[in-house]
Amino acid sequence: MFKRVIKDEYKVPADINYLGEMRDFVTRVGRKYGVAERIINAFKLAIDEAGTNIIRHAYRDWEGFITLRILIRKKDVTVSMIDQGHAFDLRQVRDPDLQRYVDIGKKGGLGIFIIRRVIDEIDYRKTTEGNELRLTKQREVSPRSRFLMPDISVTMKTRFSLVASGVLTLIVVGGFVWSYFQQEEKVLQEDLETGRALARSVAQRCLDPLANEETWELARIAAEIQRDNAPMVVEALIVDSANAIQGAVRTDLILEPFEMPADAIRLSEGFYEYRMSGGRVVYDLVEEALSKTTVIPSRLGTVHLLLNKAVIDEKIATVRRRTLWLYVGILLIGYAGVFLLIYVTMSPFKKLAKWVRALGHDEAHDEMEFDTSDEVGEIAQAFNEITEKFRKSQESLAEQERLQKEMQVAQEIQHTLLPAAFPEIEGYEIASYYAAAKEVGGDYFDFVEVDRDTLGIVVADVSGKGVPGSLVMTMIRTALRTEARGKKDAAEVLARVNDFVINDMRRGMFVTIFYIILDSHTRTISYASAGHNPMILFRGKTKKSYYLNPRGFPIGINLPDSTLFQKSIESDTLQLREGDNLIVYTDGVTEAMNSRREKFGEERFLGAIREYGHLKVDPFVDRIKDGINAFTEGFAQSDDITLVAIREKLKAEDVLFNLRTRLMQLVNDEGMTVKEACRIVGVSTSTYYKYKKRFEEMGVDGLKERVVRSEVEEKHISIEDKAKIYDIVKEHPEYGAKRLSEELNTEKYGFTRIDDKRIYDELVRCRLNTKELRMAFVERGARGKRMKPPGTPFLTLDGQIIVEPCVGKRSAAEEFPSSVEKESVDHQPGIRVSQRPEETLDVEASEEEKESLVLDEFLGLGEEHEEEVEEEAITGD
Repeated sequence: MFKRVIKDEYKVPADINYLGEMRDFVTRVGRKYGVAERIINAFKLAIDEAGTNIIRHAYRDWEGFITLRILIRKKDVTVSMIDQGHAFDLRQVRDPDLQRYVDIGKKGGLGIFIIRRVIDEIDYRKTTEGNELRLTKQREVSPRSRFLMPDISVTMKTRFSLVASGVLTLIVVGGFVWSYFQQEEKVLQEDLETGRALARSVAQRCLDPLANEETWELARIAAEIQRDNAPMVVEALIVDSANAIQGAVRTDLILEPFEMPADAIRLSEGFYEYRMSGGRVVYDLVEEALSKTTVIPSRLGTVHLLLNKAVIDEKIATVRRRTLWLYVGILLIGYAGVFLLIYVTMSPFKKLAKWVRALGHDEAHDEMEFDTSDEVGEIAQAFNEITEKFRKSQESLAEQERLQKEMQVAQEIQHTLLPAAFPEIEGYEIASYYAAAKEVGGDYFDFVEVDRDTLGIVVADVSGKGVPGSLVMTMIRTALRTEARGKKDAAEVLARVNDFVINDMRRGMFVTIFYIILDSHTRTISYASAGHNPMILFRGKTKKSYYLNPRGFPIGINLPDSTLFQKSIESDTLQLREGDNLIVYTDGVTEAMNSRREKFGEERFLGAIREYGHLKVDPFVDRIKDGINAFTEGFAQSDDITLVAIREKLKAEDVLFNLRTRLMQLVNDEGMTVKEACRIVGVSTSTYYKYKKRFEEMGVDGLKERVVRSEVEEKHISIEDKAKIYDIVKEHPEYGAKRLSEELNTEKYGFTRIDDKRIYDELVRCRLNTKELRMAFVERGARGKRMKPPGTPFLTLDGQIIVEPCVGKRSAAEEFPSSVEKESVDHQPGIRVSQRPEETLDVEASEEEKESLVLDEFLGLGEEHEEEVEEEAITGD
C-alpha cells in the first residue's frame, strides 16, 4: 500500500564557491536512483539561480548555511533548499515585462523567470528549520504494454479481430492437440480393462472343464465369449499347463501346441502385441486359471484372449473425429463471437472518425449529439472543442498580431543576451560584429569568465529560426556559463554542455559551437568545435591562412551511443604571434547575398581578411563589415551574421616578465609576505623562490624567459600550400605523398617543404588518399573550368584570391560532388553542417527525418576511405 520515498540531504556554507557542490550532489543522487538527465539538468539550473539569490539576498547581513534535501518518488522528484536568512517568497514575484527589459537594455534579473520555466511546481513555506523553497519536477512513467500489437496496415477493427482470433485459435488448437493424444490412451485403457474382465471370467469358468479335460466344454466357452464380444474378440484360447490348446473358437486348433510368436511385443504384465499367421495384428491378454481346491492354488492352465487391434484403432479414430468436429464448432462459434463483439465495440469509433473527417472539411458542425457518459462521447466532445478553438484562432486577427509581437519580443530578448561590452583580458584585443536577420535567428556569441586570468569566447549557431531557436540559444547560454567555470579544456566544456541540454532539445534541432579559451597567464589558446565553421588563423608575417576545425558533433544530436559525443570531440591549442588575427564566424558571413542571389563566399571573406589583417581588431572588423554591406547592397538577409576577431597585444614572454616583476615588487618594495604576494599574483611560492634566485644572480634579465610556442604549422597545412598540392594532383594524380612532397620542394612551387606524412594525412581527410580517388577527382574537374581544392577557397599558386561570379556557373557541389557536397569535411578534420536545413534537406521532411539525415551524414564520415587507407603507403608513388 505504501511505497518508500528516497530521501537524502546535503548542507553547505552559503557561499558562491559551493554552488558547484550543490549541483554535483543533485547529479550524484539523481543518477544513483535512476532520475532522467533532463530532470537533473533542470534542477542544476534552478539550484544555481535560487542558490545565488539566497546567498546574495537571504544572507546579505550575515553568514549561514544552505541545506539541500532531495525526495525521489515514483512520479516526481522534489528538491528543498532550506536557509535561515531573510524570508522571501518567490511565488509572489510576477513575471518580468520582457518588453521593458528590451527597452532599457537591462541585463540579468531573469533567474526566477527561468526557474518557473524549468520547474513544474514551486512552493515556499516557513518551517521550524527556516525558509524552505520546494522545487518539484514530474517524472515520466512509461507504462508497460501487456500485449504486443502486430504492425499491420489495416483498420483497427480488422487488426483487433485478427489478434483476438489468433489468440482464440491458439487456445482451441492447443486444447485439440492435447485431447488428440489423450484419446488413444483413454480408449486403449477402456478396451484393455474390458478384455481383462472377460479373460478373468473365462479363467473362472474353465477351471472344472480344464481339470476334467472336457475339450468340448472349453470350446463352447471360447465360442460364446467370441460371439458375445464380436468383432473386438478374435480368438479365445484355453491352454493347459503343458501349453496344449484345450479350447478355442476354431476347433481345428484344439490339441495343437501353443507358442507365442518370437516377435511378440510385451506392452505390460500379461499384455502382448503380435501379428498372427494370417497377417492380423492382435492384442493378447493373458490370464492364468488357478485351482483353489488345495491350500496352495495350483496352475491348471492359461487363457489367451486375442483382441482385434484394427477394431480398437477404428474406435480411437472415431473418437478423434468427434473431438475434431467439437473443437471446430467451438472455434467457429468463438470467431463469430469475436467479430460480433469487436463490431459492436468499434462501430462508435468508426462513426466518430467519419464525423471528425467531415468536421475537418467544414461539412459537419452540429449534426451529432454527444453522449458524454461513455469514453467515445468524451473523445468526440474533446474533438469538437479543439476544432472550435482552432477555427476561432484562425479567424482572429488579434491572435495573429499577438503571435507577431511574441516573435518580435523573442528577437529582442535574444539581442539582450548578447554581450554589450568586451571584457578586459591582458595581452589580447577582441572585437566583434553582429547583424541580426529579420527573423529571430539562432546566432549567439558570448564571453565567459573561466577564472580571473582566463576568458572563454563562444560563437554558436542554432539550426532553425523563430522562437524555438531563440529559446535553445538561451538554454545553451545558461548551460555554457554554468559548465565553463574553472574548466580550461574546451572539448570537456562542450561535452558537458551537450549532456546538459540534449534531453531538452526538440528532435531535428541542433547547435554548432566554436569555443575558445584564452589563458592570459600561459598565453595559450585552447579551442574545440561542435560541428561549427572553421576558425581562421591569419599569420601576419608569413601572410598564410589556416582553417582550424577540430573534430566534433553538433550539440543536441541524438546519437546512437550516448558517449559518442564525448569520445569524438577533440580540442587543440595554439599560441598567437605578433601580427596574427584569429577569426571565428557563423555561416551568415559567407552566405550573405546580394540582390542577384550571389553569395559573399569564402573567397571574398578570405580576401578581406588578408587585405585588412595588418590592422588592429576594431578597424579590422569594421572593414569586414563594410565589405559585407557593400556586397549585399542592403539586400535583406535570411540569416544572422556573427564574427569575433582576436589579436595578440603582448607576447607571452612580456606577460610572464611583467608578472614576475610585479611579484618581486610586492615582496621587496611593498613589504608583503611571500605567501600574500603569490596569492595576489596567482603563482606558487616555489615559483617566487625560483625567480628570486635568478633575480639575485642575473638581475632583471633573470626574470625573462623564452616561451616554447605551440606551432600551428606543425599540425596544419596553410590554404596557400594546399593550393600548390592540388595543383600537382591536377597534373599528376598518380603521384603519392612522397612524390608530392618532392615536387613541392621545387622552384615552381617556391621550394615549399612539407613532409610526406602531413601530405598523406591531408589526402586522407579529403578522400584523395588513393590513386583511383585522385584520378576520379581530376576527371570530374575536367568537366568544369577550374579545379577547386576540397574545403578551400580558390587561390592561385602565388596565393592570390580568385573570386568568380555565380551567375551562369554551376555550384561547386555540382562540379565536384564527392569533393564538396558534404561541408562536414570542410577545412581539415572537423565535422560541420550547414545551418540552413531548408536548403540542404527536403523542406517537407519532418524534424525527426532532418535529424536522421544529418546524423547519417555525420556517422558516414570516413566510411568510404576506411578500407582504402592501407591501399597506398605514405611513401608510395
